[in-house]
Amino acid sequence: MTVAVDAQDRSLGFMLIDGTHMEALFIDPDVRGTGIGRQLLQHALAQHPQLSTDVNEQNAQAVGFYLRMGFVEPDVHRWIRKAVRIR
Repeated sequence: MTVAVDAQDRSLGFMLIDGTHMEALFIDPDVRGTGIGRQLLQHALAQHPQLSTDVNEQNAQAVGFYLRMGFVEPDVHRWIRKAVRIR
């Protein structure tokens, strides 16, 4: 886990990487738009140039961020499990 902190050692955000997959990137809402996420992601990309992540396609802000950072949207295959009622 990589944590971004300010001069007073307060947490501003964090990132969790597992191999070459970014499991989480969270930035405190009070400091979003200040470059913290970009800095964390650039740090990760320096170590893992082929980094992947999962993004909720309905989160337009996150999708836009990752596209600006050079990520691409792959073809998505969706699998839906049928609901089965057991009596």
